[in-house]
Amino acid sequence: MEGGILNISGAAWEELVAHLLPTWTSDEQGAFLLVKQDQGGPLIHLETIALQRSDFVTQGSDFLELTDEARIGVIKAARTLDCSLCEFHSHPLANTACMSCADMAGLRTFGPHMVWRMKGRPYGACVVAGATVDGIIWGENGTIQPLACVNVNGNVLPTTGLTWKNITGGKYGTL
Repeated sequence: MEGGILNISGAAWEELVAHLLPTWTSDEQGAFLLVKQDQGGPLIHLETIALQRSDFVTQGSDFLELTDEARIGVIKAARTLDCSLCEFHSHPLANTACMSCADMAGLRTFGPHMVWRMKGRPYGACVVAGATVDGIIWGENGTIQPLACVNVNGNVLPTTGLTWKNITGGKYGTL
């Protein structure tokens, strides 16, 4: 299995997905997971920061933009726990998870910036749509790898792999 792994409890995964894909709106939702990683092993979920409408400058069905205050808050939370961050957002109008071109345009600079802000620790970026998930992980020295799966209490949820396919196929340009 090529790529990283995210380990998360069943209860935390269910809460995350319920937050990201509520039935009452078609707006994208967001959250950050505080995660630890030991010597290149899996990302291990510690805590979830579920973002609220007030945490966004812009929130629509196809775009999210964090406020400076929200961005500073999640960085501070990760630094306090000496851990990494893994962002999650939703594509509520899609059936299959894959980062959009707009997502990747923002992540092109934000991913490496967050690795720098987290003192070289990894930074994950993930998307959920329907019953699927996809993502990528930035590591030290600007390396990028796919998120291969989410391990929910031993139940392995493979990612769609579409974001990685688009990266390696050049759809997003140079990262």
